[in-house]
Amino acid sequence: MTNLTVAMRLNLRLNYRGLIAAMIAVIGCMYAGVRGLDKMYPTAQERATYASIANTLTSQQALQGPPTALNTLGGIAAFEVGWYVSIAVALVNIIVVVRNTRAQEAWGRLELLRAGRFGAHANSVAVLIVSFLTNVIVGVGSALALIVGGADSGGAVAFGVAFACIGIVFAAIALVAAQLTEHARGAYGIACGVLGLAYVLRALGDTVDSDVLRLLSPLGWAQFIHPFGQVQLWPILLCALASGALFLLAIRIEQIRDYDAGLFRAPPGAPAAGPLTRTALGMVVRAQRAGLAMWVAALFGLGLGFGAAAHDAGEVAQGTQGMLNLLAGFNVDVVDGFLAMSTLLLTLAIAGSTVVGVLQIRSEELAGRADLLLSGTLPKWRFVAMHLAYALGSAVVLLAVTGLGLGTAHALRTGDPGQVSRLLGAALAQLPACIFLAGLGVFLVGLLPRITWLAWVVLAESAVVSILGPSMKLSASTMNVSVFNHVSHLPGVSIDARSSLALTAAGALLALLGAAGFVRRDLD
Repeated sequence: MTNLTVAMRLNLRLNYRGLIAAMIAVIGCMYAGVRGLDKMYPTAQERATYASIANTLTSQQALQGPPTALNTLGGIAAFEVGWYVSIAVALVNIIVVVRNTRAQEAWGRLELLRAGRFGAHANSVAVLIVSFLTNVIVGVGSALALIVGGADSGGAVAFGVAFACIGIVFAAIALVAAQLTEHARGAYGIACGVLGLAYVLRALGDTVDSDVLRLLSPLGWAQFIHPFGQVQLWPILLCALASGALFLLAIRIEQIRDYDAGLFRAPPGAPAAGPLTRTALGMVVRAQRAGLAMWVAALFGLGLGFGAAAHDAGEVAQGTQGMLNLLAGFNVDVVDGFLAMSTLLLTLAIAGSTVVGVLQIRSEELAGRADLLLSGTLPKWRFVAMHLAYALGSAVVLLAVTGLGLGTAHALRTGDPGQVSRLLGAALAQLPACIFLAGLGVFLVGLLPRITWLAWVVLAESAVVSILGPSMKLSASTMNVSVFNHVSHLPGVSIDARSSLALTAAGALLALLGAAGFVRRDLD
């Protein structure tokens, strides 16, 4: 453990901006969620009505988690917002751990540190300590946010502990995944695959009311704490033991494997390049195809879940005026309003994937791979175009998959096969927002490469305004700040072609300006 403190300081120095942003986002979501739900269900009678309906809806429980203490504000906040946000907490831990272990090793930076007086396991231990401290802060902050928002203090503390447990367990899972493969992309895939499996097992357990299935999922362990209900302490011990065992396993694998290699060696590559990798765009597709496949599976599954829950959500909304007011911000029909809101939520994730796709231009530049590609016959404008084409092409695919998932499940519930094409069109109608954000990303990469993070700020601001705006009754001028307010929230309303075309044109103009700037400037 030589120079453990140096490793911790280095990890904090490299990640403090992202960690602070993630903590603020998670805590802010919890506060905004509990405040919004307090306005939506202000009376004990409305909360009791909500609880009586939600307790019978297995489709909603599969999506959101166990219905614990739904007659309280804190219980509703955990059910409607908290367990969704816990997925983001797990993802943040996976990203932080893999980025600072396997990715640093693949880039060769860790080798420079280990060439001096630096313990073989110092970096792994330091990363896990930083993740632990981050999760503690997130847990405490989320508990305080719930308390300030009006939730019961005891339940809020238990929920904060559950949040921290989820983050710590998935940090340990990510550390093990980082030892198994020699590429960061593979480690991300393994850890995210475990997260997806945990979600599915938890959902199945809540659907069929099976404690055995819930116990197979780390997400289920945290939910067994039962915040705002009859709090259980044994799941905390289970999470601690599992995290400790996974940490020891990761350290043991790190001892026996070679540096810059995983426990599982990658198979040898093909003797010659295939037709896909002989083109510039083909190389991008090949590098990103595993991630795209994961997005397709996740969004189709979530689409099925939201589509199946649409009819039940209508029953829940009919019992509370606040929920009716929220869905009315999307559509006068309750079920169509829920479907439009579900489409928006999934589109936000797709927009994030689109931003990642275009900002990959900057990542390739910083990693030095752009220099190698551009040193040949590949022109700069084509380098930008291939990443933009992949980002927008994947957005079309993901929107279509989302619409198919929503439509298929809703059609099965209603017996109306026309819902498939209807909701497919509703999802694809959100494409102009993705085009604008992609154009903004290219613009920043080309002309303002030091502040490419601004694309994430615009996406986050648009998400907050679009989700919370209807319930908070924000003015039209404030709502128009959101990119997603300029696309039609189908189904059930007529499409605003003029607004969608204007957004598309703005995105195209930004992309052209960014591409021109990238061609003119030097590589960083």
